Amino acid sequence: MSEGVKEKAERYRRFLEDETFVEIVELILEDQVDVFLTPNSAPDELEQARSIALALGRITEIVQSVIDEETFYDKKIQH
Repeated sequence: MSEGVKEKAERYRRFLEDETFVEIVELILEDQVDVFLTPNSAPDELEQARSIALALGRITEIVQSVIDEETFYDKKIQH
């Protein structure tokens, strides 16, 4: 049995709002910002920090797209 749009969106919403997840993402992003703010960061450190920040952003985009899919689904059913 495949998971419905609403069930999947709810699961992803809980994940995005999970305190532990949010805390971990914030800590990782703070670490990456510190790399950018450190004047003597090596180019490879800067590139790694950029990649990590982009990856975290991509995770959030994917989760949000599933939540947005539920919104479109709801509007489609209403019409």
